[in-house]
Amino acid sequence: MPRATHHGVLTLVAQAAGVSNTTVSKVVHHRPDVSLDTRRRVEALLHEYGYVRPWQPGSGRAPGLVMVVRDLESPHVTGWCGASWPATTGSAA
Repeated sequence: MPRATHHGVLTLVAQAAGVSNTTVSKVVHHRPDVSLDTRRRVEALLHEYGYVRPWQPGSGRAPGLVMVVRDLESPHVTGWCGASWPATTGSAA
């Protein structure tokens, strides 16, 4: 089966495991509030369906960082990022 990373696979896994999408999401994100039996069943189905977590090696996606800042000209932002992009001016909503 081809490797898949889209959310549709999570729904298929939830249906096949007899659990909710929320439970599958908890397993994917390593949340502790899932029973061991359910976790193993969901992980086996994720593997069977070829699901690769977006942040795993081999997923084809580089890890990313999202940062929201109010002032792009702040020395903290430009110093941390080593930014040399032109700042966008405007007021915050």
